[in-house]
Amino acid sequence: QRGLLKDFWGAGMKAVAEHTDIVPELAPDGEDLLLTKWRYSAFAQTDLAERMAAQGRDQIVVTGVYAHIGCQLTAADAFMRDIRPFLIADALADFNADYHRMA
Repeated sequence: QRGLLKDFWGAGMKAVAEHTDIVPELAPDGEDLLLTKWRYSAFAQTDLAERMAAQGRDQIVVTGVYAHIGCQLTAADAFMRDIRPFLIADALADFNADYHRMA
């Protein structure tokens, strides 16, 4: 499912608690949407856009790791779908400060 991403980066994260646990303060509740992101954009190979449209949502808050890759591409993809993206600088991480500033 990861296509060329697997060739480039390897198998990726495993579906084990060590890789998927969320700190209790940010843990999702029953109303939150959880999806597995297979590509750099959270919209690729997921039903995120359809779920957002069904709920009348036209804005998305983007946080995560690898700000200059996945977060930036998710934001760009959202914009191209007429969904207003918001990137939260303090909730983005990257390989180093230069990549973080670039994003």
